[in-house]
Amino acid sequence: MKAILILLTITFIFISCNGNKNVKTQKNVNYLKAKMNTTWLYTGELLKEKKDITIKITQNAKGVLTDNKSQIYTKDKDGYKNQYYYWIKYPIIKGNTWVVNSNNGKDTSIATIEDINTTFKFAEDKIKNCLKVSYVKGLENGGRSITIRVFCPDLWLVKMETFYENQEGIATKQSSFNLKSFVY
Repeated sequence: MKAILILLTITFIFISCNGNKNVKTQKNVNYLKAKMNTTWLYTGELLKEKKDITIKITQNAKGVLTDNKSQIYTKDKDGYKNQYYYWIKYPIIKGNTWVVNSNNGKDTSIATIEDINTTFKFAEDKIKNCLKVSYVKGLENGGRSITIRVFCPDLWLVKMETFYENQEGIATKQSSFNLKSFVY
C-alpha cells in the first residue's frame, strides 16, 4: 500500500511539473528594436484611398522612444506600450487577453494575442514568430470595430487592418497598411 501511495505521489508531481506542453510562448524576443532616426514606411489604404504613413523615431531618452507623430513607445515588465495603453502585454502566449483604455478612457477595447507564430512576408524574406493581436471595441450602434496588428521580432508593427462589423456580423474593411520599408 505504501509503495502505491509513493508511486501515485511521484506520478502527481511529475505530471504537475511537466505543465501543459501545448501552451507555446515567446521568450526573450525583442519586438521593438529602434534608435534615433529608425524609420518605418507603411503603404496601404484608408477608406479605399491609397495612403503612405511614415513613422520616424525623433527622440530616445533612456528607452522611451518618441516618434514624429508624438507617439511614445516603451517596454516595461508588463509589456510594450505607448503613452496610453499596452500594445503587447505579457505573457506572450496565444489567448492572452487584456483591457485597452484609449481616448482618455472614453474607448475600451479587448486585446487578445491571436497567434504567436504568424509569418509575414517583408521584401524577399519571410519573417517567422510574429504576433497577431486583435483589438475589439463595441460600438454604440451595436456593431464593433476590429483592429488586427502584426508585430515581428525587431521590426515592431508590420501590418495593421481595421474592420467595421455591423450588428448582423457583416465586416467591411476600413483600412489596411503593410510595412514597405524599414531603416534601422
